[in-house]
Amino acid sequence: MEFQKVGARKRFGQYLTVWKRNKKGKWLVDIRAEVENLGNKEASELAFYEPSESWYLKHRSQVRLGQRKEIVFETDKLMSAVLKADNQAGYKEFLNDDARLLFPWIQPIEGKKNILAYLKKSRMDITTTPEQVGRAYSGEYAYSFGTATIKLKDKVVKYNYIRVWKLSELAKDDVTKANWNVLVEMMFER
Repeated sequence: MEFQKVGARKRFGQYLTVWKRNKKGKWLVDIRAEVENLGNKEASELAFYEPSESWYLKHRSQVRLGQRKEIVFETDKLMSAVLKADNQAGYKEFLNDDARLLFPWIQPIEGKKNILAYLKKSRMDITTTPEQVGRAYSGEYAYSFGTATIKLKDKVVKYNYIRVWKLSELAKDDVTKANWNVLVEMMFER
């Protein structure tokens, strides 16, 4: 995104919006956040993720919908536990190969290898605590929201985070191979 107040310099950043359809079929913003960066790189193309198939099992039971969200919440809690022990191992295990990291004041980092290299080089120590989740009715996508504490050299900064999760392609053929991977992680200051 680009924005500018009258008389001020142009500013750059990224935004993340998760939309959800209500019972009447109207699309509403479920969660939205944005981060600023220095804007010295060409912006990457916007990405829109939708279910791969139009048909899916439509769960109506609030209990079943709650169970499906709980799976994502427990996965985020597991990732948080692994991050507490070892950041590199946590991100290596849970990031999708084409993941994106959106972090304040740096250009978006695309790709699992690039994200791991950046985290290693910057020596960040990230701990996270999930607070809420949302999951698409189709079951293929979800998001989690929570708080993060990041230790950089001699300072500690408090952030919020949003993780967009994608169910692995293996799950379509064999449910026992189902796992959730982070497609986008965005950190933004509290």
